[in-house]
Amino acid sequence: MDQGKVIAARTAASSFVTPRANEATSGAPGSIGASRSKIDEQAQAELASDLFEPFDDTVHSHSDKLEKLSAMDFGAYSKVEEGAVVKLDGRTFVIAVSTGKFVCEGNEMMGVSIQEPIYAELDGKRASDAISFNGKELVIEEVA
Repeated sequence: MDQGKVIAARTAASSFVTPRANEATSGAPGSIGASRSKIDEQAQAELASDLFEPFDDTVHSHSDKLEKLSAMDFGAYSKVEEGAVVKLDGRTFVIAVSTGKFVCEGNEMMGVSIQEPIYAELDGKRASDAISFNGKELVIEEVA
């Protein structure tokens, strides 16, 4: 649930159970205060669940990537395949799992998964081979 929906739900719930000036808000069973407390608890629980879900997915994604990385062979390669390090158009890519940019031994790199479209173009190619990707001709400078 997006933040706007949470705010709208809370506003609607709040206006529904807002006590009048002469009503008690003690929280005694059956009172408006008790109803408001129950709605606030429910809204808080829903919000917590909605906020937790993306983190849970992220944790599972990272776990899957770590498991895959620990099983990979990062030996020397002469052609592009899973585990190879590829220098393409001045950038260095590790064929493993998708990542953002990172630095390894002073070199800026980025992880590329075998499910990514660029890998379909790189698969099996060797240094000095050319590929066409997104309308650009690129030359593979190095495969290691």
